[in-house]
Amino acid sequence: MFSPEFGKVFGKLSQFTLVSAMVFVLFGCGGGKVSLAPEQTTMKRDGLITMNVEWIKDKKKKYDIRMRVHNDAKTSIIFKLGDMQCFRGERQGVLKHTFFNTGERTIDFRPGQMKTFQMVCDLGDKAEGPFKIVFGRIFDNPTNDGATTGKVLADGVEWKADDNG
Repeated sequence: MFSPEFGKVFGKLSQFTLVSAMVFVLFGCGGGKVSLAPEQTTMKRDGLITMNVEWIKDKKKKYDIRMRVHNDAKTSIIFKLGDMQCFRGERQGVLKHTFFNTGERTIDFRPGQMKTFQMVCDLGDKAEGPFKIVFGRIFDNPTNDGATTGKVLADGVEWKADDNG
């Protein structure tokens, strides 16, 4: 029924890998991707950060978001996941990393560095309206150690987009 090549490739995969792949296909593709107008995909705070949203998947009580953040500053910066907020309309959610909430809690960037994050905003209940991510505070990292926060460079920096593109 299957070619010998099929057996060579798939015969070496563990049962866990195959089940994980099936779960991803069945559940990981849930939710509809939101159409964003090109001007809604980017937020720029001149001389500090640029955030680009690659995609949003609306799941009604939550949404997944994949974003790239670039440090435009000439110094190292830090922001903390606990200082970030997410919203859908007026409803505030809880922002977490999507993969079992593993990932950086203190997010540090060297000058010119870019990082990509996939996160989930858990709203707790069905919500409608614009999507919004708020960086509560962005700090200087004067020691360049990726942990020590210095002065607040900006607060309340937000990205917002309608769900209709």
